[in-house]
Amino acid sequence: MCSAYILNISLGNPPTHFSGMIDTGSGLVHLPCSDCKGCKQLAFFNASNSATAVLSSCHSSGCAKICGADSTCSDPSTCSTTSCLCEHSDSKKCQYDIVYGDGTHSQGLVYTDTVRLPGSPSFTGIPLTFGCDVEASQDLFVQAVPALFGIDYQPASLYSQMLAAGAISDSLTICLGDGIHLSDPLAAGFLILGFSSFTVPYATATTAARRIDPATWTGQSGMVPSGLWLQLTSLTLGDDGVNSVGRSSHPVPALLDTGTSFTLLPGAVYRSFLKQLKALVSAMPDNTASYSLVDLSCCGTTPIISTQDELNAAQLDATFPPMVFSFPSFVNGSAWVQLSISASHYMIEVGPAEYAVFVQSSAPQEFAVFGNAMLNHLVVQVSATQ
Repeated sequence: MCSAYILNISLGNPPTHFSGMIDTGSGLVHLPCSDCKGCKQLAFFNASNSATAVLSSCHSSGCAKICGADSTCSDPSTCSTTSCLCEHSDSKKCQYDIVYGDGTHSQGLVYTDTVRLPGSPSFTGIPLTFGCDVEASQDLFVQAVPALFGIDYQPASLYSQMLAAGAISDSLTICLGDGIHLSDPLAAGFLILGFSSFTVPYATATTAARRIDPATWTGQSGMVPSGLWLQLTSLTLGDDGVNSVGRSSHPVPALLDTGTSFTLLPGAVYRSFLKQLKALVSAMPDNTASYSLVDLSCCGTTPIISTQDELNAAQLDATFPPMVFSFPSFVNGSAWVQLSISASHYMIEVGPAEYAVFVQSSAPQEFAVFGNAMLNHLVVQVSATQ
């Protein structure tokens, strides 16, 4: 349920090998420096060991790529964002400080070095600008996965940098697998950088992510995450359930985020979903199950379903209906696609005969977030020109 999508790269000369989590909800590549505080990974980047590593100064293109207009900012109180900071006394070092939506953070220095992807000759010798963490939350990474590869539309993402270098064409295809059939690479999930006419044998739904400002969908202004966005037009519990989203003419913007497991829904949609879930559980015969909202230390307020007996995946699927999401297709000439998520993919056992539903509220934000637990066998096609 809490799986991640992993990409292997080689960085530097001589190369250091890193395994990193693909994150469609962020736009920075970063990994731990050899002197990182709080990092407990197995692999570290040591710039002094690479003949091609270049430390980015405050006025460099690498710093501007990550920090944007604030690449020369020295006073956090006057910066439009505090994600980057350049001290006047040390302008040779471009520094960053990033806080993610779950509260984890990292800070470090900006470098450029040579990146290679195993088995991909076209990526040999491509320069990559990345963050080298000198301090990070201990729970930001796990030991076996020391790096994070953001692939959204921001200039510093892996996708954008490969595109700018001419190593790939302006599209990617990502298949978000089921997290179960790990022995089969096609079922487990994969990422194709560049155009491909590959047919995905396990796909249950194919849609397109677009580079659209979510404010144009919600009528709101203000900061919204850069990323790969879908349009959610319908959400039901079971094929015949009530549409929690409401009118399909007003789709909900949904951020595709493989960096998290939970799915978040806007307040009104979330309340409608909870109402349906509670009614469904209450209607079960012979007190088969009970419903409650519990504040879990790991995950915040979460719906909990308690059952009389412990249920395996097949029993969960037989007892509870699927969640059915509908999206505009944008591909293959079809108007709509539906993604049906079985109960064993949106519920996880957190105690004896107790199951957490991987859905939370995104309030006060008025957009949805799709975490990787909900995305089994969803194929997303992306074009930089969209």
